[in-house]
Amino acid sequence: MLFFILIFMQFLYIECFYSSKMSKILSLKVVRMAVDHEVDVAVIGGGIAGSTISFLLQERHNCKVALIDPSVNIEGHWYPNYGEWRDEWHALSDLLQLPELKECTTTEWEITDCFFGGSNDIPMDERTTLPRPYVRVDRIKMQSLLRSKFFKANGISIPSKLSSTRINTNIFDKNLAHTENGSILTLDNGDVVKCKVLIDTSGLESKLVCKEDPMYARANRKSIPVGFQIAYGFIAHVDSLGPYDKDAMTLFDYKTNHLEGEQLIDATNRPTFMYAMPLGKLPDGKYRVFFEETSLVGKDKRRLSFEECKDRAYKRLKFHNINILGVEEEEYCYIPMGGELPDLTQRIIAFGGAANMVHPSTGYHACRMLAAASDLAKSIGNGIKENSKPDLISINAYKSLWHEENRWQRSFQVFGGDYLMQQNVNKLRGFFTAFFALEQPVWSGFLAGWPNLPGNEYHDSWYKRLKFALNLFLKMPNDVRISMVLYSILHTIEYGPFTLVRSLVPSFVVGDGPGNPIYDAPPVIIGDESAKQEARSMMKQFKPSATPKGRIDLNKVTENSETIPAPFN
Repeated sequence: MLFFILIFMQFLYIECFYSSKMSKILSLKVVRMAVDHEVDVAVIGGGIAGSTISFLLQERHNCKVALIDPSVNIEGHWYPNYGEWRDEWHALSDLLQLPELKECTTTEWEITDCFFGGSNDIPMDERTTLPRPYVRVDRIKMQSLLRSKFFKANGISIPSKLSSTRINTNIFDKNLAHTENGSILTLDNGDVVKCKVLIDTSGLESKLVCKEDPMYARANRKSIPVGFQIAYGFIAHVDSLGPYDKDAMTLFDYKTNHLEGEQLIDATNRPTFMYAMPLGKLPDGKYRVFFEETSLVGKDKRRLSFEECKDRAYKRLKFHNINILGVEEEEYCYIPMGGELPDLTQRIIAFGGAANMVHPSTGYHACRMLAAASDLAKSIGNGIKENSKPDLISINAYKSLWHEENRWQRSFQVFGGDYLMQQNVNKLRGFFTAFFALEQPVWSGFLAGWPNLPGNEYHDSWYKRLKFALNLFLKMPNDVRISMVLYSILHTIEYGPFTLVRSLVPSFVVGDGPGNPIYDAPPVIIGDESAKQEARSMMKQFKPSATPKGRIDLNKVTENSETIPAPFN
């Protein structure tokens, strides 16, 4: 008797345990799936790219947008400083129908200076003046402009972040899952966001974005390396400007006469240049200037440290008898350049740096991103309005960013960046002297390198790029020509013809390469409907002639169409 009592008590314990356990599991599942924010679009990253696309989708396309960033509700400014050509900035103001953008500058210069002397029989102090105005962007005004428009249009801001890492295309380790109709995000603050479209603007080193397989991109297993633009900048109060004109923005100062010995050898092989923005006079008659010592692009042993850039900057100013009286702020500029494009078939839409939109040769990014934002927002907005599937919206979005011609134009730019990364200061001086000797619309178009920006019409097809390359080649010094030819051969051997060669020839020469991604709706497998209909009919007609052992009544099963087993139901 005692034995049966113990068995009964054990049974009750097990039932209670599993009932309690299952109750907790179900409760946990409900808590985890409870949605705090249901939106059309969730945007990860509140920088210039994230704020721009959020505002455009919310205000212009009536989408419900959540902008997710830990600092989204904190007034401040973006990092780092942005310097842009004035004609590009004004063109973007018109393109985006955002006249206030023209007011988002702190300083403007009517001319831009460069120093490429010291090589090719050009005196070290010779100045090249470009009659093209330059502006320094007011980051505080611009952030305030975009954010205020977003909030005024009832956009949602969530001060948190998404801690998730991609482990395969469209698969993540935690906190992010795609469904047929959208994505579900669990943020660090516990909020659950359900969205139809997810945009990542968190930068080139995003943990969410999948990069394109080089075999698909170029039929070559060698991945395009990422180089880094490293710069140390600071706003200083100084007693003089030395060689820098107070009315000009200095874009490049490649002089090396401030160095000697081992430091000169290092600066010859791993060049840096000074970038100087005079910001006006102080009440005591001194000057306020933004200086930045910059390594254009480098990697591995050719990448400079911030400390090395700082040391060169201070030595340069001391050589020119520019005494630093005080420093308002420092800036550490880190810009990844190059690398593979995002996988154009993934659900997440990468934008800005996350979509590799940084110019691979120059590091320019903001204007390229702004030039692409309007078309991208239109594509996404139309997809949401038409209630398209998320995968179709993503594919059409990537078509607007990285259509075939944009890909080939970028391949040409990638070659340019890789070439410049390998050169010493003498060849860089010769290259840039030839480059800026071209007609202004032509060289400005290469520096921009994106549709809707001034001068891009000189670079948006293979034969225009070829014409540009030939004209530039003819203006180069002989040592630069030789280095260019040799590196062209090495680059093509290493990465295949679908980089430099494909960007300069018609498609029939080497083939089309990867085309635009195509959306294939998930297949609806119907099978042989007549066979399934026959089976359903025979099931309903069947009458058992014997009684089975068990609790299943086959008559009820076959009479009820809802209980007909798969694959016939």
